[in-house]
Order: sequence, then C-alpha cells, then structure tokens
Amino acid sequence: MIELIRKFFTSKELENLPTNYDKKLEKIQKEIGYKFKDKNLLVTSLKHGSFLQTSSEEKTFSYERLEFLGDAVLELIVSDFLYTNYPETLEGELTKMRSQIVSRKSLAKRGKEIDLANYVLMSENEEATGGRKRNSIVSNAYEALIGAIYIDGGKSKAEKFILRFVLENHKDTILDKSSINYKGKLLEYLQLNKICEPQYVVVQEEGPEHDKVFTLELIIDEKIYGIGTGRTKKIAEQKAACAGLEKLALEKTQN
Repeated sequence: MIELIRKFFTSKELENLPTNYDKKLEKIQKEIGYKFKDKNLLVTSLKHGSFLQTSSEEKTFSYERLEFLGDAVLELIVSDFLYTNYPETLEGELTKMRSQIVSRKSLAKRGKEIDLANYVLMSENEEATGGRKRNSIVSNAYEALIGAIYIDGGKSKAEKFILRFVLENHKDTILDKSSINYKGKLLEYLQLNKICEPQYVVVQEEGPEHDKVFTLELIIDEKIYGIGTGRTKKIAEQKAACAGLEKLALEKTQN
C-alpha cells in the first residue's frame, strides 16, 4: 500500500530549490532524528502552496496531500496510544484528549520546538505577510512531515516520531487545558473502592513570585502515588492525580 502511495509523490522536487537549501534538509533530518531515503518526500512536505506560484509545478506537489495523510496517521497513532495507556477512561474523554493533542495550536507548538517554519518553502509575498508565524502553516507542515515519514519509512518510523515529538509531553497539553478533572475522578475512584481520601503535599517551590513552579506529591494511605509539577498548584495537583489514577489502574490489572 505504501509503495502505491509513494508513486503519487514522485516529482522533480530537488530542482529549482533555494541556494543552500540542501543544507537545511540535512539539518532538519538531524533535528527530527530521521533520515529520508527519498528526499523528494521531505521537500514536498515543506512546500507551501504559495511557493508553487513561482514555479511550473502543479498544486498537487504542495504539502496539502501529505498533510491529509499525516493527519490520518497522527490520529490513528494517538488513538492507539490513548486507548492503551488510559484503560479506565471513557470514549468521550479519550476523544477530548485526542482532539487537544492533535489540535492546530498544539501541533504548531510542536512545530516551533523544531523550528519547522524556518524550513517551509513559501513565496516572498507569503513570507512578507507573516507566513512563517502562522500557526496554520506550521501545523499543516507538521502533519505533512508525519505523512512523509510514514510513506518513506512506514508506520513504525512515523510512530517513533509521534511518540517522541508529540506524545512525550502529552500530559502538559491535556492538563493545561483543564478539560478533565483528574482530581474529581480520583476522589470518585477512591470513594467507590473505600480507600482513604488523597492528600496533596507541596514538596518544592521554584522561581520568583510572579513565575513560580510547584511540585506536589499525591499521598494515598501514606504512600506516594503520583508527582505533579506546574506553574500553579491546581495544575500540579491535576498532574499528580492523573499519575495516581494511572498507578491505581496498573495495580488493579496486576491484582
């Protein structure tokens, strides 16, 4: 199937590129820890539609088709990850978690972490009007990059990239939105199973008054069940509660 898809992305991508762009291609491959067998795919994933206005290439050689594919690959792998790692979470909440992780804002943030906008090919006019700063362009290129990795290296390579760059810090993405009340869910679980109420203990405060970072421990029955860190005590408590729920779920499966 991947070989069939690859046929639709063959073009003279490596021609008519900016001077020294090949060095940028090498740099981004080092940045993401993946070396493309077919650099045409990498270039396609970085071509904004406006760039094609300056060449004779068809619009199908912009990143839009790879973005479409990458979006589907990302959603599948994130869904698999959440289903596996949150066995006690209901479908509706899993859907909310996934939508936060794959949102435009979240992907744009991940793209900025690898300076993706610096590699996107676009017209001078698009760049002059702030194209490199647009979340939509960065997030679209990010999905296109995932699609390119999927075609070039298969599902395992795409999954490795997503686990490292998207899902490694997924709890920050979820908990900062505060859409799921993990403290409430933890309390419900403890009451249902007749376990003593949790305690949240601040163990560390760092930074100046206007920019503090709090670290808390979740204590249940005199045992540490989770640790959370955040810029507010509320966020730190939510993270600790989330970690506690995961540990309780693991204990339940082992008993």
